[in-house]
Amino acid sequence: MALLENQNCAMFGLYDQEDIIGLTGVVVDRDDASNAILIASFVREPHRGKGLSKLFYQARIAWAREKGCAQITVSHRAGNESSKAANQAFNFTYTHSREVEWPDGTVAAELMYVLVL
Repeated sequence: MALLENQNCAMFGLYDQEDIIGLTGVVVDRDDASNAILIASFVREPHRGKGLSKLFYQARIAWAREKGCAQITVSHRAGNESSKAANQAFNFTYTHSREVEWPDGTVAAELMYVLVL
């Protein structure tokens, strides 16, 4: 509940009637309030490939602008071409990569992108 009450973050859901089919979020960077970070994007398998992530990007970019952020950061695991295509559709620019251990235990590059607002 604390996450939902925090004014420095927002969660967005996609629904098909009453069924939630996707979830995503955005947070203001606690180390740099001029930066918003896109987090936790997921769309259920049967609904992928339909361009629905566009709705997530539009909502999160609008939220970051309303918060007065100057830029937005997003990242994805190397090889996640659908995530890359989604951020590239909104003109995010690649900045760097770093090796990380992902929640599934895999060590792989995390590719970082920024959109200047």
